[in-house]
Amino acid sequence: LSERRVWLGAAVILLVLVLGLWRWGSPRATARASGLISDRLGVDAEIETAKLSFGGVELRGVELRGRHGGFAARIDEIQARISRFRALFDGAGSVRAVSAQGIEVAADISHAGFEDSLSEMRANGPRAAASTTSKSAKVKGRSYAVEGLRVRVIDSNGPLITIDGASLHKEGDDLRSGARHSLFGEQGGDHASVGPTQIALQRAAGTWKIHELEIEGASVRSLRDGEDEGKALATRLRNALQTIRRPGPSGEAGTEPIADDELETEAAPPDESPPASTWLFSRLTPDARVVASDVQIESRTPGGHVERIRDFRWALQGGNNGWYRLEVGGQTSNEGALNVNLSIMPEEARADGSIELRRISLALIAPFAPEVPLYNTEVGTLSAELDLNASSRDEISLEGSLWLRELAIASERIAAQPIEHVSVRFLGKGIWRPDERLLQIERGRVQMGKARVLVDGELERTPEHYRVDLSARLPPTRCNDVVGAIPQDVLGSLSRFDWSGTWSALTTISLDSRDLEATDLSIRVRDLCQFEKTPRWVRVERFQEPFRHRALEPDETVFQMRTGPGTPAWVDFEEISPFVFAAVISHEDGAFYEHGGFAPWAIRDALVRNLQEGRYVVGASTIS
Repeated sequence: LSERRVWLGAAVILLVLVLGLWRWGSPRATARASGLISDRLGVDAEIETAKLSFGGVELRGVELRGRHGGFAARIDEIQARISRFRALFDGAGSVRAVSAQGIEVAADISHAGFEDSLSEMRANGPRAAASTTSKSAKVKGRSYAVEGLRVRVIDSNGPLITIDGASLHKEGDDLRSGARHSLFGEQGGDHASVGPTQIALQRAAGTWKIHELEIEGASVRSLRDGEDEGKALATRLRNALQTIRRPGPSGEAGTEPIADDELETEAAPPDESPPASTWLFSRLTPDARVVASDVQIESRTPGGHVERIRDFRWALQGGNNGWYRLEVGGQTSNEGALNVNLSIMPEEARADGSIELRRISLALIAPFAPEVPLYNTEVGTLSAELDLNASSRDEISLEGSLWLRELAIASERIAAQPIEHVSVRFLGKGIWRPDERLLQIERGRVQMGKARVLVDGELERTPEHYRVDLSARLPPTRCNDVVGAIPQDVLGSLSRFDWSGTWSALTTISLDSRDLEATDLSIRVRDLCQFEKTPRWVRVERFQEPFRHRALEPDETVFQMRTGPGTPAWVDFEEISPFVFAAVISHEDGAFYEHGGFAPWAIRDALVRNLQEGRYVVGASTIS
């Protein structure tokens, strides 16, 4: 036979084989595709129609559901361009491109079966497959195109995340995505409405990083001001992230969903939890550009007070040398201002520049810190100025001040009633040593009213431990000024006393989390205060004749009785056994005669116990 006839015969045989495979495979394509997707993603899958062609596969009406509930998705159309011949030998490696249109994803993270469904997707999905399959350059070069994506996430409080008009395009090591509109929370409550958003990622060494992120317009609105912590948007988002990141059956946290093996991103060991700032910069390329403009932030308190930051802007630009330039600005409705101008090298924890906050309302800060028991935030303000100078690689000089005006706190652990009208100012100068994560306070001052406390020492915080070595000194200060520095809501009726003389103190503390039992605490007090004026209700003359005693019970009922000389319930001081006095004092404060109002050993033991337990367990109050 001639060579031409041989090739012609081979082509005919190959064509017949391909036609036979296509004819045999087409009727089974729908069931086969459903099974593959179910096994591949760890979900239940149903497909309305599946069509095979010489160029690829087309799926229509794809529905995905979590095997235990809480998750559902519908995809109108999926098209995969494949090499039919490579598919016989290389399976998924024969897919050259995937496109999808009309995708709706819904997740209910409060559903009882959501976490189990998520665990199955992790165990059977792309990440599990990535650990058992190799990746070729061909697979990594696969392209993706997604159009018309809508995502809806709800929690126990209602809608949490809604993303409309999202798209995604991947070619090689570049990925671009965008969304027409995103809503976090819901319009009737705490929410963040984000306008057109574009994001570009680049892959290097198997890790996807943000190259560009641009947000054009956003509105952030808080209504609750933290009085209902569970419904605060920041809390809801954090709880949702914790649910999604919670380790699955294999102990691996699902930190980053991935679309396929080639989208896998390096994950930190599950036991490590890097600071948020470190995590953020580790996800940026060296020349990353992140811009958010025309952002309006509004906080409405329960009393109807409104605070706003207008024209908030954020711009971050990488310099391709490890440094990033950060500029933040905005104006507040109470004539306040926010200005940040910093150069940051996150890898070495270095920074250079300035930060200025001028009369920022605490109503704007409260929604982002719902755990802090702030109260009546429409009155309080925060001002701060900080200059940073990275004079060398080893140290950064810091100098500045922070001023909280009209701070109010409501916490039963601190006081039965809200503590209001607190003004405190911090001023200082120090050195930050990034390699050691060490702050050296050269000169610090804490001022409340006319009382000033001078502070110096060191604070060290590493991922493994923390250390405190501080000295705080109150110079001789008029007793009335010392008492006046204490909020009246704490003092109560004691604020009616008047003193003469001075009061001074020196406190030192040395504490290391690696050996808490070795904690050393010293408190030395010089009390030269004397009563000059006392309220009538504590004067001795009051007890020289019958009087009515009133007391407020824990259930807020009022107990009252008539007592005093000559009444049945009265016993003269001389007639009471001295053992009664000793018994009462030893029961309430056994070391009453050994300290001057403060029991350093008790405070030290309580501090160590609370730190060991990681929560408040015991106090160290005295009768004084």
